[in-house]
Amino acid sequence: MFRKLLKEYKTIVDKRLAVFFDEKIKEVEKESNELVKLLKSLKEVGMGGKRLRGFLFMVGYGLGKEEQELDWEMMADEVWNGGLALELFHLGLLIQDDVMDGDEERRGVRAIHVRYEDSHYGEAMANLGADICFGWAIELLSGWGKEVMREWGRYFERVGWGQVLDIVQTQKKINKLDDYKKVVRLKTAEYTGEMPLVLGWLAAGREREEGKDLFKFGERWGEMFQWRDDWLDGDGLVEWLGKENLKAKLEKEGLILKKKVSELDLNSWWQELLKEMVEELR
Repeated sequence: MFRKLLKEYKTIVDKRLAVFFDEKIKEVEKESNELVKLLKSLKEVGMGGKRLRGFLFMVGYGLGKEEQELDWEMMADEVWNGGLALELFHLGLLIQDDVMDGDEERRGVRAIHVRYEDSHYGEAMANLGADICFGWAIELLSGWGKEVMREWGRYFERVGWGQVLDIVQTQKKINKLDDYKKVVRLKTAEYTGEMPLVLGWLAAGREREEGKDLFKFGERWGEMFQWRDDWLDGDGLVEWLGKENLKAKLEKEGLILKKKVSELDLNSWWQELLKEMVEELR
């Protein structure tokens, strides 16, 4: 179910993103060729990705509305705009991440900052491209009101904290488990797993306190998401636990998290979806 729904979401949101990018490119055609070049680059990088964060926004919205299941045809344009906003927010952060890490490839294509001969110019254009993505996200999310925007701003701040701590650890070669866990919590657990559910839930007109157990699930799922990446890449927790021990930890945490899902006040359809999400990480 999870894979099928995520694939369906990706197909729909990719089409909407393509239209969004094309409209923005058309807007700047009369302004500057450099703007056209930058926005076309943003589109090329932006058309890849798993689409997990936007998908979780839709999950949070569906649960907040107490729908019996996810039905893409019932989702209004404004709801899809919420998903688009998170995809564009994520794109902006990835562009910045590539500059900070010096990565030359993103989603199978050249990173933005290496598309220019002069490295300083390329980094400046990449950072400005990220700013444009954040502006687009604001444009698309603003219709949901101040509560959604306030929460998004809070998570935006905290992922910034995580980026700072990540840079400090990398540059100063600090290897402390507690520091690593902080980065995982701020950059992945909250931003990837918790934030989209919160924003979707609030967009549905619900109070944050009502969904606290769901959001805790999202945070724990986000942690496992990062741990699984570490297991695949051979870094992060692998440095302290070893590859096999981390795999065993994922198995154990997955079983615990699936048990937590059973305790949530959700119908069987939603419980099955969340359990399959956990299974994907084991």
